[in-house]
Amino acid sequence: MDSDNKELFVSNVGSYHELVERGVLEAAQADMHSSTNSPSNVAISDEVLQDDTSNSSVVQVTIKEERAIGAVPASLYKRYLACANSRLLLYLSLASVVAAYAADVAQQWFVGLWTADTLIRRGLPFYLTGVGVLGSTAAILTFTRALLINTFGRRASRAVHGDMCQSVLVRAATRYFDANPLGRVLQRFGKDLEQIDNALPGSIRAALASSCTLAGAMLTITLASPSFFFLLVPLLIIYIRAIQYYRPVARDLKRLEALARSPVYAEQANAAEGVATIRQLRVGDNMTNRCFKAIDGNTSVTFSLSMVDRWFSFRMELLGNFIVFTTAAFGIVTAASMGSSPWATARAAVSLTQALSVVGLLNWTVRTITDTETSFNSFQRVMYTTDATESEAARELPGDSELGKHWPEHGQLTFSGVHLRYREDLPSVLNGVDLTLQPGHKVAVVGRTGSGKSTLLRILLRIVEMNAGCVSIDGVDIRNVGLSQLRSAVTVIPQENFLLTGSVRRNVDPQGRYSDEQVSVALQAASLGHWPLDQHISAPEYLLGRGNC
Repeated sequence: MDSDNKELFVSNVGSYHELVERGVLEAAQADMHSSTNSPSNVAISDEVLQDDTSNSSVVQVTIKEERAIGAVPASLYKRYLACANSRLLLYLSLASVVAAYAADVAQQWFVGLWTADTLIRRGLPFYLTGVGVLGSTAAILTFTRALLINTFGRRASRAVHGDMCQSVLVRAATRYFDANPLGRVLQRFGKDLEQIDNALPGSIRAALASSCTLAGAMLTITLASPSFFFLLVPLLIIYIRAIQYYRPVARDLKRLEALARSPVYAEQANAAEGVATIRQLRVGDNMTNRCFKAIDGNTSVTFSLSMVDRWFSFRMELLGNFIVFTTAAFGIVTAASMGSSPWATARAAVSLTQALSVVGLLNWTVRTITDTETSFNSFQRVMYTTDATESEAARELPGDSELGKHWPEHGQLTFSGVHLRYREDLPSVLNGVDLTLQPGHKVAVVGRTGSGKSTLLRILLRIVEMNAGCVSIDGVDIRNVGLSQLRSAVTVIPQENFLLTGSVRRNVDPQGRYSDEQVSVALQAASLGHWPLDQHISAPEYLLGRGNC
């Protein structure tokens, strides 16, 4: 504390060993050693040491982020296709990919036919019309291909987003948010869903189109220059070996990039949430270093991924240039063997045109396939979150109708042998609690931090489920009551106040169950009757202390 202005601030930041090395803790250690002369202090120290030995294992509250290993399973691709729930749209999308490439190749062959007809026996209008029709058809089919695949992806994205919202935001138990940092949850609903919404349909479209174009180009070159077939098999072997060497590295680096992105989100969220405390305690430099460390970790993975892409691109361009060279050589040999006929020249031109496109396609096809697999990593994480998130109990149960609208009528609360731990790997919080509260009584539960005061309320609302024991209200076990009925019957004032963006009336009565007169009476009881019901509140910027109460 500053003696001049009585302002509290942090003078030193670091771990215990770092502070000892700096000499900051020397006085404290001397005081500690000097205070151990009395027998009582010695006994306490021995007890503390024994306690530390028995609890030497460190309990991790937040769980480690999951990381998939190996290739994306085929079942995940099937699940994505099933999310769109439209086989017709799937078949039309695949047919449009083949049809768009077929129209493009047909146009090239038609231009080759025009080149071979040196005397233009069929007339110039015939060729101009044919090129125009085939070009327009190819353009329309290309647009149709993009439209169908994007529509398919939009249907799948809506289903995925809806399932994860229901699983995490609506039905998830609170222990999910205790075990997963905020940055991880933000990444699932931010970057991962953005990949599924935008990147995944585009990657699928590019992968299908480039794969079809590459296969068609190889087939066209083989038909135009049959001698190229003898080189096709060795080239495919080299190409496949390069893919097998590149894809696992690129895939794992993409996964590491996603894992390294979560700390960035977490640090930004922590800094934004605690900016007032950070400034008051003057630890901005420490928080800045933590943010830079998280960003550097993410950037290092991104840089490594770029280097791997450049490595693969260089080798694929060498292979593509070799294909162009061999195609041109075979075209010359084929044209010479056929006596330099116009049709042989046209075939050589078509094969060389296809070979030139192969130079970029060899690299682009693998990159689009890898990008598709990488985007499916985001889909895999979202599906894991959707499936593995523990859900709360049922909102409604058949016995809720028997309780009536006025339950509980008296409000007698009984805890019988309640045991609770928040997770299986965490220590027990409540051990055999027996408690009976009579109707109409005002009871205060007093205890130190972490003694279980808030846990009693969580059990009452079934925010967490007890491991053993029973809690009953008016003799009714709360586990036999649906969550909607139970939570509407219990009124809770949280420790931290919050507001919803909207009107004052929506904050007081979010579900619109009461009339304006009843809402006004509630505001009057809380000394907030001067607030108009239609006044708009923008949370969390709205502050209660600026003359609005």
